[in-house]
Amino acid sequence: VAEALTCGAVPAVNPVAGLAYRVRERVNGYHINIKEPSVAARQLAAILDDQAGLAELARHGREAVAAERLPEAVALATKNVYRKIMHNGP
Repeated sequence: VAEALTCGAVPAVNPVAGLAYRVRERVNGYHINIKEPSVAARQLAAILDDQAGLAELARHGREAVAAERLPEAVALATKNVYRKIMHNGP
């Protein structure tokens, strides 16, 4: 999903496990109710009709992934993992 977001794709996902974490409803994508096909079809049609909304979510997705991948962000996350291990153990 991160690669899709980086490319400007707006994911429409069944919000399970990591997908629910990565794709935030109406922030960088959409959660779709796949248990009800007719509801899912209406949701997807509404999403596709909102081109301005899609463009905004695409921008949010690209920016969020880019910020996570900055060398400074990766270094800080790594430092925090080591700090946690040093204080709490593995």
